[in-house]
Amino acid sequence: MIKDKNLIPKGFYCYTLISGKCIACPYWEHLKHMTEHESAYCHYLEMGAWNSEAFLLWDMVKECGINTGEEI
Repeated sequence: MIKDKNLIPKGFYCYTLISGKCIACPYWEHLKHMTEHESAYCHYLEMGAWNSEAFLLWDMVKECGINTGEEI
């Protein structure tokens, strides 16, 4: 899979608000079979919220640092 950084929303979260509607990053996925704090996966990073390095991903806080204006 070719990963396009341009698809990642701007800001510090894995979503964009458009007319009050939350549009998730196409790389972010909610895993319904996991517990709340382990329920997210980033296909861009290939990392899940259960990974200690991605501990805020479940809350849609960016772990990739892309398009934040303060790239890692």
